Amino acid sequence: MPGDESGGHVLYTDKLSDQVYALLRDQITNGALKPGARLNLARMTEELGISKTPLREALHRLELEQLVETKPRSGTYVAVPNLRDIAEVCDLRKALEWQAVKLATSRIPQPLLEDLKGEIVRAEKRAREGDFGPFVRSDAKLHRAIFEHCGNRRLARVRESIDTYVRWLSLLGATGLHRVVGSSLRHKQIVEALLKRDSRKAQELMELHIEEVKTWIMEDLGGEGVRIPDEIAKAMGETGKQAAAR
Repeated sequence: MPGDESGGHVLYTDKLSDQVYALLRDQITNGALKPGARLNLARMTEELGISKTPLREALHRLELEQLVETKPRSGTYVAVPNLRDIAEVCDLRKALEWQAVKLATSRIPQPLLEDLKGEIVRAEKRAREGDFGPFVRSDAKLHRAIFEHCGNRRLARVRESIDTYVRWLSLLGATGLHRVVGSSLRHKQIVEALLKRDSRKAQELMELHIEEVKTWIMEDLGGEGVRIPDEIAKAMGETGKQAAAR
């Protein structure tokens, strides 16, 4: 299939707008394009070897997802999330995941839960050694598994529609060992509740987990001091005690 190679990227002639969208989305969500960065559209079309039309279509999709914003007589920029954005997305996520985990409790297979539990433990160990990649993948796998086994396709599609924004917020905020250890603790507790087929407990833990993540993101992006719950500080060990004392 013929394609054009430019700027280190290969874009084929079919569905160019989809490819440009995926490329820019990934550059935003992995931090290559920082919040507030101005997008030079003329340079982008030149580097990618494309016309303005697929770029505009891709940017329109990104704007609908609130990853970019166009300012009149100024240009197009990577969005800068504010506290209201964080609260709205996390509250929506909490409502969706609260219902999904209830529905998934009786459906999600035990072998899968055992695999997820082991992966969570291994990912936390790697994070304590400085490698956060396994945690990011483990986190996404658990939440995806819950929606894949909730039995409600529409619920899963709504969650999927905010997945990119959720991942972006997780990159921008809620960072550091306290976030990883805290989320890993909740993940293990949620999996244990699912293994026991205790939907009420799973919902309670999911609600607590998302609320904690929301607080951490707001604190990190808002520049406030990190407040670590005693339960999570205990799970962190000596590092948590020192952080909680500050």
